[in-house]
Parts: sequence; C-alpha cells; structure tokens
Amino acid sequence: MRITNNMISRIFLLNLEKSATRLLQIQEKLSTGRRLNRPSDDPIGTTKALHLRLLEKQNEQYQRNVEDASSWLNFNDAVLNNLQTGITRAKGIAIQGSDSTLNDQDRKALAQEVNQILETVLSISNSKFKGKFIFGGTETTTQPYMATRDAVTGEITAITSNPVGLDGEILREIEPGVTLSINISGNDVFTKDVDVFQTLIDLRDALNGNDPDQVNDLLDELETSANQVITAQSEIGAKANRVEGALSWLQDENLNLVKLLSETEDADMIKEIGDLQQQQMIYQSTLALGGRILLPSLIDFIR
Repeated sequence: MRITNNMISRIFLLNLEKSATRLLQIQEKLSTGRRLNRPSDDPIGTTKALHLRLLEKQNEQYQRNVEDASSWLNFNDAVLNNLQTGITRAKGIAIQGSDSTLNDQDRKALAQEVNQILETVLSISNSKFKGKFIFGGTETTTQPYMATRDAVTGEITAITSNPVGLDGEILREIEPGVTLSINISGNDVFTKDVDVFQTLIDLRDALNGNDPDQVNDLLDELETSANQVITAQSEIGAKANRVEGALSWLQDENLNLVKLLSETEDADMIKEIGDLQQQQMIYQSTLALGGRILLPSLIDFIR
C-alpha cells in the first residue's frame, strides 16, 4: 500500500489530537480533584459511585431518625424523672401525715401540697414533645388525660384517659430493616399496677379528713406507683442505649462510605501529576516528530 503525504498528515493529526485529549483529561482531574467528571470517564466506576451515594443518603436519613429517637427518649426520661420526684415527695408527705402527733391543721397543710403534686402529675401526663403528646400512644394530637374538678373548690376529683385509648407505638427505623418504638404508653406509667392519679387524690382527701390510718394505708400504693415509674424509666433507658449503639454504627458506616466514595471518585493527585508530566513530554515529542516528518514531505511536494 502506498503511503501518501495526506495519510501521514491525517495519522499525525489523529495522534496529536489523542495526546492533547489525554493531556486535557489529566488537567481536568487535577483541577477538579476527581477521577470521575462524567459517566464516560468510567461507566462501571460511575455506577458504583451512584450506588454509594444512594447508601450515603440512606445512612443520613437513618442518622436523622436516630437523632429524633434519641431526643424523644431523652425528653421522656426527663419527664419521668420529674414524675418520680413528685411521687417521692408524696411518699414523704404520707409518712409525715401518718404521724399521730400531727393535728388537723398540720394535715390540711400537707393536703394542699399533695394537691399541688397532683396538679403537677396531671400536667406531666399531658406533656408534649415537638407539639405531640408523649403518653397518648399514636393519638399524639389528642390530650391523653382529662380532669374532673369540684365546682366549688376547683380541686381535681377524678382523672380519666382519652376514650380512644393510649395504645400504639411510635416507630423509627434506626437501621436498615430495624424499627424501634420510641414512646411509652401512659397506661404503663400512670395506671398499670396502681392508678397514680387516684392514689394522690385519696392521699389528699385522707389528709384533709385528718385520717392518719388511711394515709398510712396508702404508702404501699405510693411505693407501687414509684416502682411503676422506675420500670418505665428502665424501658426508656434500654431504648436510649440501643439508639446510642445504632448511632455509633451509623457513624462508622458513614465513614466507610465516604472512604469508598473517595476511592471511587477522587483522583490520585500524585499519580495524575506524574501522568501529566509524562503526557506533556509525549505531546511535545509528537509535535517535534511531526515537524520533522511533515516539513520534508511538504518540500518534496513543492518540488
């Protein structure tokens, strides 16, 4: 086959274009710091990077779920601590009120303090977190507990729960395929073994009635009320520990995903600098070689 000047020129220009394109690609990697700047750079690597980014987004959502669960559980724990404080104080008042040396006025004064504890416990039972009732089960927009009051004194005479019920779990997906209930029913806290509200009402009324024996009889119910709350706190604590473990795992997984994504997408700067120097030499050599080949051919053509 006869090699013509046009063929030589075309081959030279094609090789020069390839060298320039390669040089441009390396310069782009160095300027962006990325190995993958478009899908055509590495279709398989691009697919892997897209999958890793999807996993990263999912991981971020799980972390948000876990952080929300942790906030909810911490709020529950703080509320239960306040409830336990109130019941503990009520126990102390009952012990004091059962003392036979106290008179009617002394017990009435204690009854007023118990009444305030009762009001506080009612307020606690209707606690909200981010605008949602925490003890109402899935009925988070309906007040869990309602008070009936004496028309004259305004004191609470009875407390009833939402007739729809206080059941249902509020769930958060904290890991792939793993959900956790972040709430605790008001039934478990206030009425499981003993009715905390009624116990406080009975204690107040017994003190107002100057009945130390009845006050003494309520000590067992107050103890059960306290244990009821402790059980709820233990459940919340166990869930909080699980959430903390999930967050630690998700953070480790996120670091792993970031590392894999970097290995897939990011350019090896040291390697690319070496490739740039090598490609610049190739480009310059191609230009020089082309000048030596094409110039004589052009002179021969003129002759």
